[in-house]
Amino acid sequence: VRPWNWLKTTFSYQYLTTDFRDNANAASNTTSGVIYSPAGSLLTGRTDSQRYTFGAVIIPHPRVYFTGSFTYEPTKTRTANSDVPAIGQYRGDTYSADASGTYVLSQTTDFSLGWNFSEANYGQANRIAAPPVDMRYQEHSIDAALTRRFSQNVSARLQYSFDYYRDPGIRGANDFRAHTAFAVLNFRLP
Repeated sequence: VRPWNWLKTTFSYQYLTTDFRDNANAASNTTSGVIYSPAGSLLTGRTDSQRYTFGAVIIPHPRVYFTGSFTYEPTKTRTANSDVPAIGQYRGDTYSADASGTYVLSQTTDFSLGWNFSEANYGQANRIAAPPVDMRYQEHSIDAALTRRFSQNVSARLQYSFDYYRDPGIRGANDFRAHTAFAVLNFRLP
Protein backbone atom coordinates (compact mmCIF):
# COMPACT_ATOMS: atom_id res chain seq x y z
CA VAL A 1 0.00 0.00 0.00
CA ARG A 2 1.31 3.43 -0.93
CA PRO A 3 -0.98 6.00 0.76
CA TRP A 4 1.41 8.91 0.02
CA ASN A 5 4.40 9.37 -2.29
CA TRP A 6 6.76 9.35 0.71
CA LEU A 7 5.39 6.15 2.30
CA LYS A 8 5.21 2.59 0.99
CA THR A 9 4.00 -0.26 3.22
CA THR A 10 3.94 -4.01 2.71
CA PHE A 11 2.30 -6.88 4.56
CA SER A 12 2.97 -10.53 3.82
CA TYR A 13 1.78 -13.83 5.24
CA GLN A 14 3.36 -17.24 4.69
CA TYR A 15 2.36 -20.67 5.89
CA LEU A 16 5.38 -22.97 5.97
CA THR A 17 5.51 -26.74 6.50
CA THR A 18 8.69 -28.80 6.70
CA ASP A 19 8.56 -32.60 6.81
CA PHE A 20 11.44 -34.65 8.22
CA ARG A 21 11.82 -38.09 6.65
CA ASP A 22 14.07 -41.07 7.25
CA ASN A 23 14.84 -43.35 4.32
CA ALA A 24 15.30 -46.75 5.90
CA ASN A 25 16.54 -50.09 4.64
CA ALA A 26 14.48 -53.18 5.33
CA ALA A 27 15.37 -55.08 8.50
CA SER A 28 14.87 -58.82 8.53
CA ASN A 29 16.11 -62.04 10.01
CA THR A 30 17.80 -63.92 7.16
CA THR A 31 17.50 -67.23 9.01
CA SER A 32 13.74 -67.16 9.51
CA GLY A 33 12.90 -64.82 6.60
CA VAL A 34 10.78 -62.63 8.91
CA ILE A 35 10.72 -58.93 7.95
CA TYR A 36 10.90 -56.71 11.03
CA SER A 37 10.79 -53.35 9.27
CA PRO A 38 9.92 -52.60 5.65
CA ALA A 39 12.13 -50.33 3.59
CA GLY A 40 11.02 -46.89 2.56
CA SER A 41 10.47 -43.33 3.60
CA LEU A 42 9.22 -42.77 7.13
CA LEU A 43 7.79 -39.44 8.31
CA THR A 44 9.71 -38.69 11.53
CA GLY A 45 8.59 -35.12 12.20
CA ARG A 46 6.85 -32.02 10.93
CA THR A 47 7.28 -28.31 11.61
CA ASP A 48 4.46 -25.90 10.85
CA SER A 49 4.92 -22.15 11.09
CA GLN A 50 3.18 -18.99 10.05
CA ARG A 51 5.13 -15.86 9.19
CA TYR A 52 3.58 -12.39 9.41
CA THR A 53 5.73 -9.51 8.11
CA PHE A 54 5.03 -5.80 8.01
CA GLY A 55 7.45 -3.44 6.27
CA ALA A 56 7.66 0.24 5.45
CA VAL A 57 9.80 2.57 3.37
CA ILE A 58 9.68 6.25 4.30
CA ILE A 59 11.23 8.97 2.11
CA PRO A 60 10.65 12.30 3.90
CA HIS A 61 13.21 14.10 1.73
CA PRO A 62 14.86 13.14 -1.60
CA ARG A 63 18.19 12.72 0.22
CA VAL A 64 16.88 10.76 3.21
CA TYR A 65 15.12 7.40 3.35
CA PHE A 66 14.25 4.92 6.07
CA THR A 67 13.29 1.27 5.81
CA GLY A 68 12.03 -1.08 8.47
CA SER A 69 10.23 -4.34 8.99
CA PHE A 70 8.82 -6.51 11.77
CA THR A 71 8.25 -10.28 11.55
CA TYR A 72 6.38 -12.55 13.93
CA GLU A 73 6.63 -16.32 13.43
CA PRO A 74 4.82 -18.83 15.68
CA THR A 75 6.14 -22.38 15.16
CA LYS A 76 5.12 -25.88 16.21
CA THR A 77 7.12 -29.12 15.76
CA ARG A 78 5.85 -32.68 16.27
CA THR A 79 8.02 -35.77 16.02
CA ALA A 80 7.28 -39.46 16.01
CA ASN A 81 7.90 -39.38 19.79
CA SER A 82 5.81 -36.28 20.61
CA ASP A 83 3.21 -38.43 22.38
CA VAL A 84 5.80 -39.52 24.96
CA PRO A 85 5.20 -37.26 28.00
CA ALA A 86 8.90 -36.59 28.58
CA ILE A 87 9.29 -35.27 25.02
CA GLY A 88 6.06 -33.61 23.87
CA GLN A 89 5.72 -31.03 21.13
CA TYR A 90 7.98 -28.07 20.62
CA ARG A 91 6.42 -24.69 20.08
CA GLY A 92 7.35 -21.09 20.34
CA ASP A 93 7.64 -17.71 18.74
CA THR A 94 10.36 -15.85 16.89
CA TYR A 95 10.33 -12.08 16.54
CA SER A 96 12.63 -10.09 14.31
CA ALA A 97 12.86 -6.43 13.38
CA ASP A 98 15.17 -4.25 11.37
CA ALA A 99 15.44 -0.55 10.74
CA SER A 100 17.86 1.41 8.63
CA GLY A 101 18.31 4.89 7.34
CA THR A 102 20.41 6.41 4.60
CA TYR A 103 21.40 10.02 4.10
CA VAL A 104 22.73 11.01 0.68
CA LEU A 105 25.53 13.45 1.50
CA SER A 106 26.32 14.16 -2.17
CA GLN A 107 25.96 12.55 -5.58
CA THR A 108 28.93 10.33 -4.73
CA THR A 109 28.70 9.78 -0.95
CA ASP A 110 26.10 8.10 1.31
CA PHE A 111 25.95 7.52 5.05
CA SER A 112 23.81 4.69 6.44
CA LEU A 113 22.90 3.45 9.90
CA GLY A 114 21.10 0.17 10.64
CA TRP A 115 19.81 -2.02 13.46
CA ASN A 116 18.69 -5.68 13.45
CA PHE A 117 16.97 -7.55 16.27
CA SER A 118 15.88 -11.15 16.72
CA GLU A 119 14.40 -13.01 19.68
CA ALA A 120 13.12 -16.56 20.07
CA ASN A 121 11.39 -18.47 22.83
CA TYR A 122 11.06 -21.95 21.40
CA GLY A 123 10.86 -25.05 23.54
CA GLN A 124 8.97 -28.07 24.75
CA ALA A 125 5.30 -27.41 25.32
CA ASN A 126 5.28 -30.17 27.94
CA ARG A 127 7.36 -28.87 30.86
CA ILE A 128 7.74 -32.24 32.63
CA ALA A 129 10.71 -33.12 30.43
CA ALA A 130 13.91 -33.39 32.41
CA PRO A 131 15.87 -31.43 31.48
CA PRO A 132 13.69 -29.25 29.22
CA VAL A 133 15.32 -28.49 25.89
CA ASP A 134 14.64 -24.92 24.83
CA MET A 135 16.01 -22.33 22.46
CA ARG A 136 15.71 -18.85 23.91
CA TYR A 137 17.95 -16.13 22.60
CA GLN A 138 18.16 -12.42 21.91
CA GLU A 139 20.37 -10.88 19.25
CA HIS A 140 21.12 -7.25 18.33
CA SER A 141 23.28 -5.84 15.56
CA ILE A 142 24.06 -2.18 14.86
CA ASP A 143 26.09 -0.95 11.91
CA ALA A 144 27.15 2.32 10.35
CA ALA A 145 28.69 2.78 6.91
CA LEU A 146 30.09 5.48 4.67
CA THR A 147 30.04 4.72 0.92
CA ARG A 148 31.88 6.71 -1.72
CA ARG A 149 31.56 6.22 -5.51
CA PHE A 150 34.67 7.37 -7.37
CA SER A 151 33.39 6.43 -10.82
CA GLN A 152 30.77 4.20 -12.39
CA ASN A 153 33.03 1.17 -11.84
CA VAL A 154 34.90 2.02 -8.61
CA SER A 155 33.49 2.51 -5.11
CA ALA A 156 34.68 2.18 -1.51
CA ARG A 157 32.92 1.50 1.76
CA LEU A 158 33.94 1.91 5.42
CA GLN A 159 31.71 0.00 7.84
CA TYR A 160 31.56 -0.60 11.58
CA SER A 161 29.29 -3.17 13.28
CA PHE A 162 28.54 -4.16 16.84
CA ASP A 163 26.83 -7.51 17.50
CA TYR A 164 25.41 -8.83 20.77
CA TYR A 165 23.97 -12.32 21.32
CA ARG A 166 22.53 -13.65 24.58
CA ASP A 167 21.26 -17.19 25.22
CA PRO A 168 20.30 -17.62 28.89
CA GLY A 169 19.34 -21.28 28.43
CA ILE A 170 22.91 -22.57 28.57
CA ARG A 171 24.28 -20.18 31.17
CA GLY A 172 25.99 -17.86 28.74
CA ALA A 173 28.14 -20.46 26.95
CA ASN A 174 27.13 -19.07 23.54
CA ASP A 175 26.86 -15.39 24.52
CA PHE A 176 29.09 -13.00 22.62
CA ARG A 177 29.82 -9.38 21.82
CA ALA A 178 31.68 -8.52 18.65
CA HIS A 179 33.04 -5.38 17.02
CA THR A 180 33.88 -5.52 13.32
CA ALA A 181 35.31 -2.96 10.94
CA PHE A 182 35.47 -3.32 7.19
CA ALA A 183 37.17 -1.32 4.48
CA VAL A 184 36.01 -2.50 1.05
CA LEU A 185 37.11 -1.38 -2.38
CA ASN A 186 34.89 -2.49 -5.29
CA PHE A 187 35.97 -2.68 -8.92
CA ARG A 188 33.26 -3.53 -11.44
CA LEU A 189 34.58 -4.94 -14.71
CA PRO A 190 32.94 -3.60 -17.86
